[in-house]
Amino acid sequence: MRKIRFIRSNHTLIAIILSTIQLIYIPLINAQKESKHINTIENQYAHLKYTIETQSVTVIVQGSLPIVYTPMIPKNK
Repeated sequence: MRKIRFIRSNHTLIAIILSTIQLIYIPLINAQKESKHINTIENQYAHLKYTIETQSVTVIVQGSLPIVYTPMIPKNK
């Protein structure tokens, strides 16, 4: 009987430790990843806005010249 109780108490202890890790540390790691992802997206939108504004101004200043489209190439990190 003692051996079975010892094994059960070890399983309970392991479950508590894993639950604590899942509850505390995993959200912190995911928050850091999300923050980096949000920063990347913000930079991409800023670059898109800059490209659109530049092309708009170029068309207005140059008049009847055709619009030259440039592809957005993501920066590799």
